[in-house]
Amino acid sequence: MKATIQWLSDFVDIDLEVHKLADLMTMSGFEVEAVEKLGEGLEKILVGEIIEVTPHPTMEGLTVSKVDAGQSSVTIVSSAPNIRVGLRAPLALPGVRLPGGIEVSKRVFEGVESTGVLLAEDEIALTADHTGVMELPGTARAGRPITEAMDLVDWLLDIGVTPNRGDCLSILGLAREISALTNVPLKKREIKIIEEGPDINTLASVQVIDKDLCPRYTARVVQDLKIGKSPFWMRLRLKRLDLRDISNVVDITNYVMLEYGQPMHAFDYHLLSGNKIVVKRAAKGQTFYTLDAVERTLDEDILMICDGEKPVAIGGVMGGANSEIQDDTTDVLVEAAYFHPPSIRRTAKKLGLPSEAAFRMERGVDPVGLVDAANRTAELMHDLAGGVVARGMIDILGEIPRSRPLTIRTSRTKKIMGFDVTAQEISQFLRRLQIEVQDGTGDSVTVLPPPYRMDLEREIDLIEEVARLKGFDKIPETLPEIGMEYADKSPIRALSERVSDVMLSAGFNEVITYSFVASDSFEKLGIAETDPQRNVILLKNPMNEDMAVMRTSLVPSIIKTCVTNINYLNYDVRIFEIARVFRPREKGLPEEKEHLCALISGKRYPKQWGAPPADVDFFDIKGIWETIVDKMGLLEIEYTDNGEYPYLDGEQSCAIVSGSTPIGCIGKVDQGIMKNFDLGRDAYILEVNLSRLLDCATREIAFRALSRFPSVLRDISMVVGGNVKSREIVETISVAGDTIIKDVTVFDMYQGKQIQENKKSLALTVRYQSEDRTLTDDEVNMVHGRVIDALKKRLDIQIR
Repeated sequence: MKATIQWLSDFVDIDLEVHKLADLMTMSGFEVEAVEKLGEGLEKILVGEIIEVTPHPTMEGLTVSKVDAGQSSVTIVSSAPNIRVGLRAPLALPGVRLPGGIEVSKRVFEGVESTGVLLAEDEIALTADHTGVMELPGTARAGRPITEAMDLVDWLLDIGVTPNRGDCLSILGLAREISALTNVPLKKREIKIIEEGPDINTLASVQVIDKDLCPRYTARVVQDLKIGKSPFWMRLRLKRLDLRDISNVVDITNYVMLEYGQPMHAFDYHLLSGNKIVVKRAAKGQTFYTLDAVERTLDEDILMICDGEKPVAIGGVMGGANSEIQDDTTDVLVEAAYFHPPSIRRTAKKLGLPSEAAFRMERGVDPVGLVDAANRTAELMHDLAGGVVARGMIDILGEIPRSRPLTIRTSRTKKIMGFDVTAQEISQFLRRLQIEVQDGTGDSVTVLPPPYRMDLEREIDLIEEVARLKGFDKIPETLPEIGMEYADKSPIRALSERVSDVMLSAGFNEVITYSFVASDSFEKLGIAETDPQRNVILLKNPMNEDMAVMRTSLVPSIIKTCVTNINYLNYDVRIFEIARVFRPREKGLPEEKEHLCALISGKRYPKQWGAPPADVDFFDIKGIWETIVDKMGLLEIEYTDNGEYPYLDGEQSCAIVSGSTPIGCIGKVDQGIMKNFDLGRDAYILEVNLSRLLDCATREIAFRALSRFPSVLRDISMVVGGNVKSREIVETISVAGDTIIKDVTVFDMYQGKQIQENKKSLALTVRYQSEDRTLTDDEVNMVHGRVIDALKKRLDIQIR
């Protein structure tokens, strides 16, 4: 919102230097974004009085004028149509630089020398008028700078008004703020209306059908208007606030909007069929030409102002071309209304039609003060356009917003702001804001906000107002009281952090992906339609088709991240994500579970001169999982054949279970799935439901001293059935070997020639060690024999 000091001074006396005023307003919550001095550069332009006019001797259309410049007379050649004796106009002598950058110099017009130039309003950047030289008042003394004669020097403030303060989108609203901040009373302005016309009810009628969208509609009628140019002072004020002048009647409506913050609209009375106004919703598909000559298609959510036959304006947004003020207009119906703010915002946005009126209406105008705005408009039309104002006003009043009493406590104010303030001080501050104090005794003050302060709804709003007037800079600086108590971490968060530490220490990079995936992601993974993972939550307003559903697995996201890395030539990928997946419930919010998903691809180690590069394989990703199991102290973790994860290779994958509870899966991405995701390199995935790990049995991780006694290693080479798992062999050895077996390591496996079909050859090492003595060969042999017997009996092995 822009405002000039001179216009603000019509409502409040301003004694502060303009930059100090700007600082004061900024510190109160109204950021002054720019301060500009107006009228600069015009000091050398003088008042010139024309004392003699003759036609140019040879050039048709030009006049030669003798102009009194104060201390001397000069000859000026001009083509302006309004040159006449006695006219006072702005005069620029040679050497004067005009606002557009042109420097005035002497010129000769076929033998007649012109010593300067008489200027139009647009040539000195005052208005857009170029119909002739600017006509100055008869009281302007020749030779005096026009900045003094016309009081053109002013200051322009460009103020950022927050969306909740629609009441300050006006000169009056800003003046009220300045009055409160400087503790200077507002000037009382009496609107004087001379009503000499017939009763308005004999001239027009108003019907509001949709009162929910138009709680209040007022109308006045002004007759016998003379359309013409507005006076200079009005056109200057409009220009300085970025509005162009059109005609006196239209300019008055714009002027009142800027002055009172109430959008006004004037209809040509004789273009209103039936001399009536009907306020109602538009019909779906209806079309309408607005003032900007654009045809717009409407719907039933848009409020229209109609006459007896047709729509004539979009309520609160823009008028129509079929009822606009024209050069021959003599009578007008003036509208001042309060429209439902959300409806105006939706309409302006839907039609792509921002306007000064909609900008104010969508923030909420004063539903009571609009009467003053209508009266001010009628007053100016009488004074500046010679109009005859009809007696009375049509006022259709529905359920307008009403202020309600609010209570502010001194104790609460002190707690929030940090300074002492009494009930009397609070009352004084709020009265300065035109807030009615109803009761101010004891610890609390009860007030009634004015109708234009729709932002005052709670006690905290009043506390903010007190702080603004007392000064935010008066709030003492204090260190916040911070308790040293910390909330315990949730078990799932603690587990996630520990797992994350393991992954990071293993050289993985953590990634964060969206919780949304494409609706065909699970189809690409080969998951059956009956699988619970296909039961997804659809988004009503997805950002794009690749983010249409909430994910039930992290696998699609991490595969896409791998593909992106490979496309950027990062072939060695080690990434993981710990995030939530979402499953719908029959009622309420979706079920959320924390998952871990890791992926590796490329080489096991970076390139180096000492060893040939080797690709990662299934056992790399399985080793990561076993590290997690070891670090977490998890017990009863088992591996079964993969039967429920179709996106993993059938030969190089397994399911992770704890008892009968599925935990996750490990494996190589299936070749078909790789094609679906455009994944050009082998990749191995681990996905685990961390939420289920919380229910798994764990062992206590405790320190244990290393044995001081030597260990004994014995190798076993055997042939076993192809379906026997290494885990079964290790478990059999551990059970049969008593407490002196410390670990069992499988170091070789072979299937092929010299081995029977459906058989495999395994080689492993058993380490024997005691905590309290050195083992003898006899002890080791005895236990080792027991181990061999157990393997033969339970797993039917053959020793090689």
